[in-house]
Amino acid sequence: FHWTDKMERAGTGVTQMVDPNHIPLRAIIPKGAKNMLVPGRGLSAEQLAMSSFRVMGVVQAVGFAAGRAIRQCLENGTDLQGIDMPNLQRSLEADGQVLDLSYYGDYMRKFLLTREHLFEDDRPFAQCHASTLVQVSNFRFLAAWFGGSREGNNDVGIWMAQRYEGRWSAPALAAKVANLPHWNPVLFRAPNGWVHLYFKVGAVPHKWITWVVTSKDEGATWTDPEELAPGVAPTPGPSKNQPIAFADGTWLAPNSQGVDGRWDVFVDRSADGGATWQRGPIIALDHATFPGRGAIQPTLWESDPGCVHMLVRTTEGRIWRGDSADGGVSWAPLYAIDLPNNNSGIDLAKLHDGTLALVYNPISEREARTPLRVALSFDNGATWPHWLDIESDDGEYSYPTVVPTTKGLAITYTWKRERVAFWHGSIEQITMKDVKIKMGTDCPIAYKANGEGIAARSHCKTIWA
Repeated sequence: FHWTDKMERAGTGVTQMVDPNHIPLRAIIPKGAKNMLVPGRGLSAEQLAMSSFRVMGVVQAVGFAAGRAIRQCLENGTDLQGIDMPNLQRSLEADGQVLDLSYYGDYMRKFLLTREHLFEDDRPFAQCHASTLVQVSNFRFLAAWFGGSREGNNDVGIWMAQRYEGRWSAPALAAKVANLPHWNPVLFRAPNGWVHLYFKVGAVPHKWITWVVTSKDEGATWTDPEELAPGVAPTPGPSKNQPIAFADGTWLAPNSQGVDGRWDVFVDRSADGGATWQRGPIIALDHATFPGRGAIQPTLWESDPGCVHMLVRTTEGRIWRGDSADGGVSWAPLYAIDLPNNNSGIDLAKLHDGTLALVYNPISEREARTPLRVALSFDNGATWPHWLDIESDDGEYSYPTVVPTTKGLAITYTWKRERVAFWHGSIEQITMKDVKIKMGTDCPIAYKANGEGIAARSHCKTIWA
């Protein structure tokens, strides 16, 4: 359709990862009419549906179906309310029309994705890092990151862009509150629809102060920056990764601190929509036996009401995990899981179907931050059987943010400290990474799902690896 976010798909012109519209007969019968049909572009539908049914092939098919419906009524001596719908459908399909296009939505989720940079060489900063992402209405995305001459320099500020109708806006400076380096922005869309942008300001991590700006209109306008909790130390609020919100209105923000060379993680809690925060306890980690500084930058999810979990970046060469059975008030000690990581930022999102999607660098040594991997878990993080490396070349690909979307997941990450990259795909992109599709140049896009996989149609060929 020709509206909202545009996703290019091999020149097809299809513009969003959605299932196809199916047109009911009632859409061409005006309300209150007994024997009137209005086919073609006059049928009744929302604007999104009209974007696709307005094309001539569909208009022709609907007109043909209307003619068949009228013929059946005349032959059987009934009006439209008495039509034999199964018989009408069989009649249309016998002449070659395809009424069930669900296989096409299946095709789109499996083989179509978006990969792009938010900006190219015309960026107004030399380096950028630590992106964050949120999706708002009309399939729009908002992204933020810090940028300047170099990480930690006083000219570093918080930048922002939005994606709409397939294009990213030019980077714009979103916040610069002091002649000090700015760090690690976090975008969070609250349950009421307001979007909050948190970020840190300060010369060194143990002196960082959390600031926040808020938009009540999904990024069109923003409040002036203000300190989240003046005079409170360590500074509250999310540290790199997004908060989570419970059904009862409680927010949990993942946080961490570095004091005297030790890294520790904890969770801040807000019962009033982020206006005030209460710090939780340091989550237990045996520093006497732990190699390096410790754990930092947790990412949170809720599996069941009151059951909260975190994965954390560590200096031990692996990702570690923590669990809480009382809604994040108290936590069992952190423990290692079988996922390598070289002390680089991670992020996790719980997708709409309950799948967990984790993005991280899957290497244990302190080497370049590559590859960048997205992995899936269907058992609350016990195992991660499916994964896909979205970057594997030489260079740094790091500090990801992942968010659920209507049909999958979207990720932003640092690309060689020169760009912010964007990846938008589906669960099927990851679970079917070993399937390779080869099609001729004249091949119509027409795959149909069956019990054995994807069956080729027309000139298409399917190759299973």
